[in-house]
Amino acid sequence: MKKWINDIEPLFIEDDKRNYGHRTWANAAWSDITLAFAIDFNSPGEVTTKKAAGDKHIGFQLNADEIRNNYANPDFWEMKALRFADYMRNNTHFKEDGIKLNIAGNSMITLERYAIKEEDAAEVIYYILKTLKSAGINILEIRSGGQTGIDEFGIKASQRLHIPCSVLAPKGFRMHYREGEEIEGRDAFTDRFKISK
Repeated sequence: MKKWINDIEPLFIEDDKRNYGHRTWANAAWSDITLAFAIDFNSPGEVTTKKAAGDKHIGFQLNADEIRNNYANPDFWEMKALRFADYMRNNTHFKEDGIKLNIAGNSMITLERYAIKEEDAAEVIYYILKTLKSAGINILEIRSGGQTGIDEFGIKASQRLHIPCSVLAPKGFRMHYREGEEIEGRDAFTDRFKISK
């Protein structure tokens, strides 16, 4: 049997459009800041995210070697995230009393091209968001598109950190699962945000 991580069920919203780009623009419009984590900011998804978010877009450059060598080192990511917290505060859309944060970034299809393991990247995103929260960045809610990779890790991290979270999924709960493989259906989509009891 599976249960939601920390008993926190994300709010799952089904978009009225099937294309991935539509929910990218909708999530960017919903948020105060879009925080994009990527090794490759030139992927089609990242280019669309940056265009949709405009001056609300903040990119966190990930390095494949750093992830592989430091995925289990919270101190390393805390140091990077603390410097990044100041950068976030300088964004004109930042609000001291709390922000709605859109998490975006590379999918597992892209991360696997750099030999990044899913569990390693997930821990990195968790460490970074945990540090931002402890550094006083008041995150009211985290939203993502719920795709594999950074989208998924952002929601899992929010569950672990007891931050309200939501997912806007393309109509039919579509997701690119692996290279050339697409999955549809609410159960398959949502089950990834649960753990075995």
